[in-house]
Amino acid sequence: MGAEHQSMNRVQLVGRLGSDPELKYTANNKAVAKFTMATNEAWTDAEKHKHVEVEWHRIVVWGNTAEAVSKFLRKGSLAMVEGRLKTEKWEKEGQKHYSTDVVATRVMFLDSMTGREDEREFRPKRQEPSRSTGTSEGSKPSSGASDDEIPF
Repeated sequence: MGAEHQSMNRVQLVGRLGSDPELKYTANNKAVAKFTMATNEAWTDAEKHKHVEVEWHRIVVWGNTAEAVSKFLRKGSLAMVEGRLKTEKWEKEGQKHYSTDVVATRVMFLDSMTGREDEREFRPKRQEPSRSTGTSEGSKPSSGASDDEIPF
C-alpha cells in the first residue's frame, strides 16, 4: 500500500473577547462555555493608507477550562486560544447552513490581572478512564457530553 497521509486540524488565535463567556451545563453536568473572539490584521497599502481587518470567531470550551474561562475572562479580555475547527451543517427551509466554531483545548489568559504581566493558562485535565465524560485534547467525547448536547 501507499504511504498514509496525515492531516491536522489545529488553530491558534490571539485576540480579545467580544462577549462575556456564557457558561452552561449539559444534562450530564459537563461545563461548556461559549464566547466570541476578535482578531485583527493591520497593514499599509502602496498609497500609505492604513487598513485593519477584523475577523470574528466563535469559541467553545469544555470542562474545567470552561469554568475557569467563565470565572476569569470578560468582554475585552486578551486571550490565546488553541483548539480545532468544527463545522456544523444543517438545512432549514430548503437552505443549507454552515457554522464553524473553534473547540478550544487550551486557553491562556494574557491580560494583567494583578498589575504585572501575569499569564494564566488552563487546559482540560485528563479524565480517569472510568470517569471519561468529556474531551481530552484532540479527542471526541467518548461517553457523556457530545456537541449535540450543547445547551445554547
